[in-house]
Amino acid sequence: MNLTWLFEATLTLFFVGFLFQDLYLWLPPVNRLLGAFLALLAISSWLQRRGRIPAEVALFCAFIAWGVLTGFLFARQQSLVLAYGRQLIQELVLLFALAEYATVRRAPTFAFLLLLVASLGLWWYAYGTGQLAPAQAGGVHQRAVSFTSNPNYLGILCLYGSFGTAYFLWNRTKSKLVLWPLITLPFIGATLLASGSRKSILSVGVFALTWAAIAYGRTKASRTKPVLVLLMVAAILFLAGRYVMESTSTGERFRQAARTPHVDVTRHDLYQEGWTMFLRAPFHGVGLGNFVEYSSVKGYAHSDYMEVLATTGAVGFLLYYSIYLVLWLRLRRVLKKRSDVASRYAVGLYQAIVITSLLVGLGRPNFLDPLHLYIVGVMVGHACAMEQDLRSTRPAESGARKDVTSPLPVAAHRASRSSL
Repeated sequence: MNLTWLFEATLTLFFVGFLFQDLYLWLPPVNRLLGAFLALLAISSWLQRRGRIPAEVALFCAFIAWGVLTGFLFARQQSLVLAYGRQLIQELVLLFALAEYATVRRAPTFAFLLLLVASLGLWWYAYGTGQLAPAQAGGVHQRAVSFTSNPNYLGILCLYGSFGTAYFLWNRTKSKLVLWPLITLPFIGATLLASGSRKSILSVGVFALTWAAIAYGRTKASRTKPVLVLLMVAAILFLAGRYVMESTSTGERFRQAARTPHVDVTRHDLYQEGWTMFLRAPFHGVGLGNFVEYSSVKGYAHSDYMEVLATTGAVGFLLYYSIYLVLWLRLRRVLKKRSDVASRYAVGLYQAIVITSLLVGLGRPNFLDPLHLYIVGVMVGHACAMEQDLRSTRPAESGARKDVTSPLPVAAHRASRSSL
């Protein structure tokens, strides 16, 4: 039975509920129920096709188990361990569900479409409530939040929207670059500027450059055109940067940080405090979620690396960051064995997303963001699907009958369609 439509409908409701949960307090409980239903659909699909648990999902599960166990044994505040553990289990469900969906679906177009539509919705709400106007005028302004509760998270959602835009830039049927997704960039850019998030603005620039160098560069045998595209992207970013610095209030935030470096001393101090916590308990950390208990400012680390290292120790750090290592190696295997342009573009795009996410992690705890795990799950699932296609086509090369519409043999393709 094909349950793809039911999964996508439930995922849409979950996605909308997550975005609007700060405006309507009744949405989080509803979202937990939707998340449980997504998990049931994913488990049903996984059992039906007798699939394997991706190593990345298993590593995240091991990371949660380690953090909760050591937290209950060594943490100063165990209620924080419980709260963080509950949050991470919900993210594990999302990671597994999206990985299963992308594995079965073979091309996670719908998942990226939700990111793209969400970024346009953020612009529409911010524009409709008058939050974009101050960003155009220069000087100090009230940073936009749209329907989130945090301007920095609004900026991160714009970054995720740019991931969605990049996914649709490549036409997998005609194997060429298409321009229509670029119409979303002015809306994403306006919302990003209104958020005033320096970290997100820099991250979008990094992603644009890595996309041009890695994703688009992999689609051409000749290096001439990719180099020209990279130079064009760099020029656009330079001109956009000048406009931001000279004509917007977000540029004023950059200039203020340059004039008074002590403004960001707190984050530097948090890094130092995190390192001290790690040295206090290098093996198991001070306890999941307990960074705030030892911090002089009673805040979290503002760093994916330091939050994980300080609270779960070296073991937790290795478990968590092995997820990205395993995903990167999986993408490398696909790149070596797949010669079709669409697969090479997808691998390059996912590698650009991984690089950008690791850089973003220097300034925020990615492991506590459900939408970050959503994106990781999509990448893991699609990479697994591409690997399965490679294994499935080997018997076909020795004379087995193949489905002309799919790189999978007929039986395997039908089995995949019978799930989600």
